[in-house]
Amino acid sequence: MSRTVPLILFLALILLIGPTYSLIVAKASVTGHSQSSVQYAANIFSGNNTSNETQWTGFTGAQGVAIGDLYNNGSEETAISEGVVGTVIVVKSDGKTIAQEFTGLGDPFGVAIGDLYNDGVNVIAIAETSGSEVTVCKIDGTVVHKFLGLIQPVGVAIGDFYNDHQNVIAISDNGSGSVIVLNSDGTIMRNFTGFSQPEGVAIGDFSNDGKNEMAIADSGTNEVYVIDSNGNIIMEWRGLGQPMGVAIGDYDNLGLNEIAITETYPVGKVTVYADNGTTIVANWTDRNDPTGVAIGDVYNNGKNELVFTEVSNLTVEVSNAETIVSEFPSLDLVLALMVTASVAVMIRRRRVGNPGSSFQIQTQNNQA
Repeated sequence: MSRTVPLILFLALILLIGPTYSLIVAKASVTGHSQSSVQYAANIFSGNNTSNETQWTGFTGAQGVAIGDLYNNGSEETAISEGVVGTVIVVKSDGKTIAQEFTGLGDPFGVAIGDLYNDGVNVIAIAETSGSEVTVCKIDGTVVHKFLGLIQPVGVAIGDFYNDHQNVIAISDNGSGSVIVLNSDGTIMRNFTGFSQPEGVAIGDFSNDGKNEMAIADSGTNEVYVIDSNGNIIMEWRGLGQPMGVAIGDYDNLGLNEIAITETYPVGKVTVYADNGTTIVANWTDRNDPTGVAIGDVYNNGKNELVFTEVSNLTVEVSNAETIVSEFPSLDLVLALMVTASVAVMIRRRRVGNPGSSFQIQTQNNQA
């Protein structure tokens, strides 16, 4: 018997009793999913993502929503505007604890949380549609600034739109058909005109190229646009059903941003699109008049969720993405496999020998 035969039998025995290679499929959950092994495949969806849905109830005419670290303590809160009663409620991640309530507002709609003053401190901006102004407040209710002279502001967003490490504020003025970009002191940096009824706005890196863009929902034309800072349309969706809210973020926690769009008529629905504009990552249909939408770490577990308002509810959706996790074999098994492969090659060599857009957005720069 050849000396190599016992060695092969021994290595085969190691393979039988040694560690095995397995695949684990795990859905993202509210409590998070901690893995020490390598995640290497994902993005599997099926139907409406309703299995991971939670509803926060008891709101009166919930409209806009925003997620952010309003207390500047490393934990994110969720702000919901109630247009009917003129309040904005800031809720902790448990969905029950009210951290702050802003009252006496004029039909608040859009809300945004961000570092508008570029000083490391987040503030909240509230669009008051009947008050014709956008109010910026600290968490304690102190009014920092009011943007006046608007007709009917609906949407508001805070972010680094010009990609110069300086945040600005974008306001959709439904009454004038424009989206205005201003710096923190109220100076108009750009006025995008030519819209019919601009609603929600969002600032973020939708194209996943390291540069932020702006998404704008226009319920008058049933379209949503993504534009760059020069007003160039880089993506658009037509034939929607009265789109109201837009949000940009990594909903499925796979490292790439998507866009979420709410539609209110004739069927209420929320759709998440990938950055190619056509791939539907997730969707929810037959919803109760969804308007505001946001993407962020609602539960402060290191995972993003998607939230949208439905009149008396705030619906929280956890991504239904499935992540395949590889539990790799031990070092002993890897070495055994390598030795076995080498011996097999040696035996083979001894036996056989060595082988030889529909309209153009107009822009106006501020005049000094």
